[in-house]
Amino acid sequence: MAVTKEDLAVLLSEKSGETIVKCHSMIDDLMDVITDVLSISKENIVLRDFGTFRVAHRKAKTGHDFQTGKSIEIAARNVVAFKAGKELNKRVNS
Repeated sequence: MAVTKEDLAVLLSEKSGETIVKCHSMIDDLMDVITDVLSISKENIVLRDFGTFRVAHRKAKTGHDFQTGKSIEIAARNVVAFKAGKELNKRVNS
């Protein structure tokens, strides 16, 4: 089972005392800002002790279609990478 955005809004509401609607809006705003920074400026987002979001470039490569056995070209693309911070790793592993 996964925690949804709605679940996060409820948890944030309980922790902060804000309404669920306000917390949902705050989560949406944060996701918009993160998306804009990564897609427009391609800058890293460093959240100390939590982790770092960055844009990584994947080169074009040749792959294989296992159903047909033919080679296919996979286009170059950018992907979002996340590296967990020290504190997050520590808490997840304790």
